Amino acid sequence: MTLMSSRRGAAESMALPLMILSFVAIGGFLFWLSRTAEPTSVAVVEEGGSSTAAAAGGMLVGWNDFGANPGSYEGQMITLRPVRVASVLGQGAFWTQLPNETPFLINQRIEAEFASSFLEAEAFAIQVPEGG
Repeated sequence: MTLMSSRRGAAESMALPLMILSFVAIGGFLFWLSRTAEPTSVAVVEEGGSSTAAAAGGMLVGWNDFGANPGSYEGQMITLRPVRVASVLGQGAFWTQLPNETPFLINQRIEAEFASSFLEAEAFAIQVPEGG
């Protein structure tokens, strides 16, 4: 008859105390972090520096003129009037169509950078036509 000896070693006997110690250490670190951390403020820096294109020296361009050759205005600050909204996308973006039926996404740079071309609006005002 053979006796089975216990294979319980030093590592197994220390598992529970080490686990409790690690939870206490993590809890203490989070408590210390919550007491010593200070709120961080983020400064938003505007690229243009002006609230409207006209104030920044942007030229007034008609929507039909822009639609004839939108690539010629690349990198320039312009003021477009009137722009008709074809479809709204969230609170700060909308789709519009050029006279040649080319859709443009205005004001959401993150989504628009995946397109071949886009318009980035610095400021815009919405005017609802009468009766609609």
